[in-house]
This record gives sequence, structure tokens and C-alpha cells, in this order.
Amino acid sequence: MSAFRVKGTKIFLPFLLLSIGLLMFYTAFNWLVFIKLELFQVQSIIPEFVLPFGLAALLVLFWFRKRIQLLHLKRKSGDLPTLYTLLAIIGMAVPTLVAQNYLETATGKLTQLDSITQIGKLPPTKYYALKNYYIDKKNIGIFQETTTAGKRNRDLVFTYYITCPIRVSLKSNEDSTSTSGNLTGPLYVLDGEIIASPTPSDGPEKLLAGKLDPEEIASVTVLKDTAAERLYGDRGRKGVVLIASTPRGYLALEYSKTISNNLSREEKEREFEAFTQETKADLEQKNLDQFAFLERLTPTHRDLEAFQISIQKNPQYQHTGLGPLLIAHQEPFAARNGQTLPWVFYSLGISSLVWLLLLAAVPLSTAKKRKPRRKKRWSARYLRKQLTGFLPFEGFQVTPILMYLNVLVFVAMVAAGLGFISFEALDLLSWGANYRPAVQEGDYWRLLTSVFLHGGIMHLFMNMYALLFIGLFLEPLLGRNRYVLLYLICGVAASLASMWWYEAQVSVGASGAIFGLYGFYLALLTTKVFPKDFKTSFLTSIGLFIGFNLLYGLTGGIDNAAHIGGLVTGFVLGYGYYFLYKDSLLPAEGEELMEEDLVEEQEQVSA
Repeated sequence: MSAFRVKGTKIFLPFLLLSIGLLMFYTAFNWLVFIKLELFQVQSIIPEFVLPFGLAALLVLFWFRKRIQLLHLKRKSGDLPTLYTLLAIIGMAVPTLVAQNYLETATGKLTQLDSITQIGKLPPTKYYALKNYYIDKKNIGIFQETTTAGKRNRDLVFTYYITCPIRVSLKSNEDSTSTSGNLTGPLYVLDGEIIASPTPSDGPEKLLAGKLDPEEIASVTVLKDTAAERLYGDRGRKGVVLIASTPRGYLALEYSKTISNNLSREEKEREFEAFTQETKADLEQKNLDQFAFLERLTPTHRDLEAFQISIQKNPQYQHTGLGPLLIAHQEPFAARNGQTLPWVFYSLGISSLVWLLLLAAVPLSTAKKRKPRRKKRWSARYLRKQLTGFLPFEGFQVTPILMYLNVLVFVAMVAAGLGFISFEALDLLSWGANYRPAVQEGDYWRLLTSVFLHGGIMHLFMNMYALLFIGLFLEPLLGRNRYVLLYLICGVAASLASMWWYEAQVSVGASGAIFGLYGFYLALLTTKVFPKDFKTSFLTSIGLFIGFNLLYGLTGGIDNAAHIGGLVTGFVLGYGYYFLYKDSLLPAEGEELMEEDLVEEQEQVSA
């Protein structure tokens, strides 16, 4: 059998079939479970990105990776096996990710509304077309939030969340500045807009009949004489009736600007002031009444809570209920999907073509490795080998448990709808983040709970990788009890250092405790506990790791105080431990290669 045919049947065809199977199965699953039946309320990033990408990773790591091993990828320069595995995951996931984006916009019913008051009387749908309305820009709600973003929080993001009540249009056809018209009775003003005055025989009840329900009227205020004329001039000579209604829906607007977090405080303040003025000017000149259709924010929308806070920031609406939040779309409803559907097939074709080119670029491995061994693939031994470093074993039990706890807390926050890529500072604070004013008021438990919280998925991933690496070497040396005690002490010390350095900064992460473990091991590396060759290589690698992270922390957005606090604590404890247990730590004759087993374990994890 030719090499091309082997690659096609043994590698390319399985890749293509897995990609198509994942695309079809997961798209149907997402539509049924999350869209049609709404069995789970989770943030949209979970079904649209996390689950499909995670399933692709599982398919590649536990099944397709054996196919990749048919290729001759071992090179002295570069890690081609890892690169091909990563590219296989991405190539398999991309078509499914594009399909979920299409599914998100393609599903949902469009409901025609004569007025916004009908929105609460009909079954909720995703899209609405609205008649007889206007957007009230005089009674808006505003919530401003500043967050950090980017790798190691290098960016600072200013965001304004603005909510505008959507009102029933009852405007008078008369010029509001004109003194002509019906001056025989009082002037009627609904939510700041002058409306046609009723005839004496009709009364205000007939004027509003069919337009507003009585329960939608929040208040009625009558102005007379001087007070009325001061506000409305000659038109208020007969008095003014001010009617305030309860909004039945809100238009949601978001303005955002990203700047460097490395700017000085004065520069950040100037940038924020400029952004505020730009937002104000745009809101004043923009005609919000022009849109094609409205989209209702779902309970899992990432910005829903921020917009709800915006509504409550306006004292008028603090006791009126939140009402549905809607986003305006300018394009026709039929064009809402754009070119997303064709790109589902384009992405599948592109990923397949790229994978085919990757296969052509490398030769097959030796004949002995061409046929995957199927009998032992799903054995307990095989699974244990794939999960080395994540499953406890003799001498390595605390580190996996610590990793499980950190991941479990992260998953709980994601399940609560708080985020995935990153979490808001207020949410982290409510979950136990370190914060100096709160600790000073008696929340001492934050010094420890903050160690198990993380700001986002990349923050968690980097910390768990660093913990796994040092845990493989340090835990067997110390034993379970001393190792976990060291971890907790360094974590609390890091929190104290952060609290001492920053007056009011929300701080989270296991990095302070992990730096403590590295500091402890670094101290032992400077003693006679380990062989000389081992010390030289590890002193260099760990020293570079610590130095790089501390220097990078100077760029801003990183809690270097916690890193240094944990590192110094671990370093001091390392020397103290050495002098207390010197006799038991120093290797006896013939035991100089004690650490080789640990190095071997680390190599298994890397593989």
C-alpha cells in the first residue's frame, strides 16, 4: 500500500469523518438541549465555544492522536507531535464553532408588536418588530464599569451600559413651542412628551384608552399657575398634567474603549474623560428610533446583569421592575445571518485541505508503528498513562486534589453564569477574593479563599500547569501533610503581602502559593540535598521562570506583591526546613540519583 493511500485511509479520512460527525451531532445537541428545550441556563460562550472545542480536544487526545503517531514527526528542532495534535483539535473544532454561530442567529421567532405594552402579554420570543414607539433619551439609566483584559491584564476597558425606556408614541401633532391649539384645558405631558389634549367631553381616560393600561401609569402630577407657566410658558396657563408611565421595555446600548493598563494614572483619567465626552456626544446625536427589529437579551447574556444595574441606577425605576432588555438591529431581519451558513462548509473544506497539506509535508513512520494497537487503547492502563499528572498516585496525591479544587471553583463560577474568559471584579469579590477594606472589616477568610479563585480560563490554566510541574518534584520530597501546609502558608502570606501593598485592589489566584513552592524548592537547590548536575539544570530553569514572571509583572495588571510575598515566604521556609531536617534530607552513599525517578515522572507528563 502506497504512503499516500495509507495517509488518506488511516489519517485523513478519519479526520474528515470525525469533523463531520462532531459538526452534525453537536449542532443537533445544542439546538435540542440549549435552544429548543432550554434545559440548562448557561452563558452563551459555553455551548458556542467551550463544549464544541472541548469535545474536539477529547476526540483528538483519546482517539485520533494514535493516527497522528503513524507520521514521522520526531525532530531535533521543534515539537511537531504537539503541533500536529493542536492543529488537529483546531481543525476539527472550527466548522462546529462556525455552525453554532449560525445556529444562534438562525433560530428564534419574530413577533410583531403594535406597541411595547404588548411585550409582557405575549409569550416571549427572541426577536420583535415594533410599531408606534419612541426611544426616551431623557430618562436613561447609566452604569459605568472599568475592567482589565488581555494577557496578564495588560488592557484597561472602560464600558458604559446605557438603557433607554421604550415608550408608546402619543405625541401631539402640534409644535410644542406653539401657543396656538387647544388652550381651553390643561396641557398633557406623558413621560416628558406633549400629547394631544382631550376634549372636555372625553377626559384623560379616553385619551389614553387603548394606549396605556391603568396599571402602567406610575404617577400623575398636576402643575398650576406659576409652576406650570415656568416650565411650559403660555401653553401651561391652564395648568399641566404630568403623566409618568412604567417602562415595559428598554433599549440596551453599550459603549466601550480599551486602553493600555501601563499608562499613568493621569493618562488613564484623561482617556476616561475623553471617552465619556465621546459617548455623550454620540448618544445625543444618534437617532435611536431607527431600527429594523429588536433582539431580546436572554438570561444567559454576558451583559444582562450590567444592563439591569443600569436600569436601577435611575431612581425612577428602582421599584418598577426591570422589564425586557432589547438590542436594536439595523439590517433587515432576513439578512441577520449574513454569510454564516456558507462558511460552515467553507471552514470544513479549508480545515480538511490544510490537514491534507500537513499530511503531505511529513513521511510515514516505520512499518512497525503504522498499525494502531486497538486492543489496549481503552484499557485502564492506557487511560492512566494519558492522564499522568492529573490522577493521584503514591507520593503525588495533594497536587491533583489542589488542582481539582481550583478547577471545581472555576467551573462553579462558570455554571453560575459569571463568565469564562474572565470574571468581573464584583463577582470575584462576592466569591471570596482578597480585598484590603473587606479584610480589615473582619473577612479574614478571604486571605485563604482568594487562593482558590482565578480571574479567567487562561489565569487558571497557567497556574495549574505551574503547580503540576513543581508538585511532581516537591510533594514526594515533603510528603502530603508538609506539602499542603506549605501551600496554604505561602498562599496566606501572598494574600497578606498583596493586602499590605495595595490599598483597594481585588486580588485572586493560586500564583502566590505556587511561587512559594518554587521558592521553597529553589532554597533546597542551593543546598546539598540534590546532586550537582541536577542542581545546575534546575537552578537555571526555575531561576529563569521566577525572574521572567516577576519582570513581566512590572508591566502592570499583575499582583507582583503576592508573587514576591509567596516566593520570599517559601524561600525562607525552605532554608528553615533544610536546617531542621538536614540529616534526613542529605542523600546517603549510593543514593545520589534519588531525583531521577522524579525527572522520569515529569517526562511522562510532558509526553
